[in-house]
Amino acid sequence: MKNTLPILVGLASAVAAMAAGVVSNLIFKRQRGLAMELEHMAGIERIEETKGKQPLTSLSQALKKNEPYTSLRILAISGASIFKNEPTVKNLLGRGVDIDIMLLDPESNNWLFKQHPWLQDETRETLNLLKDLARSLNDQSGKLSIRLYPQPLLELLMFIDNKHLFLSSYFPIASTTRLIYQIRQGEQSLFKLYDEALRFLWDTSYINQPIDTD
Repeated sequence: MKNTLPILVGLASAVAAMAAGVVSNLIFKRQRGLAMELEHMAGIERIEETKGKQPLTSLSQALKKNEPYTSLRILAISGASIFKNEPTVKNLLGRGVDIDIMLLDPESNNWLFKQHPWLQDETRETLNLLKDLARSLNDQSGKLSIRLYPQPLLELLMFIDNKHLFLSSYFPIASTTRLIYQIRQGEQSLFKLYDEALRFLWDTSYINQPIDTD
């Protein structure tokens, strides 16, 4: 009996260790599953960092590689990097693509323009370019609507055909090289959150006449 007792104790310890291991593994799997559910709800798994072998460094580059067929919605500061290539925008409008643009009001009193006056001038230039473009549209062209907002926001947004969202920050301000994220459409994702946010901003922004062609 004395000889069998250590064996029994050893077996009991082994069984307990195995049971603890199984429980720990189940807990780990559950935690991993909850984390995946949280990422899915937040849309994190739908975010693709496009900075890789062929990185996208600006929204204008993303636009060239993902041409819209029906609509284009943009939230920008000056929009210069996107709209300085006027033929691209003009061609999209000529094909019937509706374009909604939100720019930081060049006449607004905000800290960004105070620190970077050149950016304010750049925004004015973009607005003048878009005014000239709006005058050249015909009945077959897509609609061009521009609205302004008074204070800078942290992010730049570009929705293509309401299916793809490209997201970036305007920092660093002095560089056109930026980290670009692509967020795909999904029921429970950041796409929906940003979509609703941009629609709210659009509804609460103001029209810069006579640019709006609606």
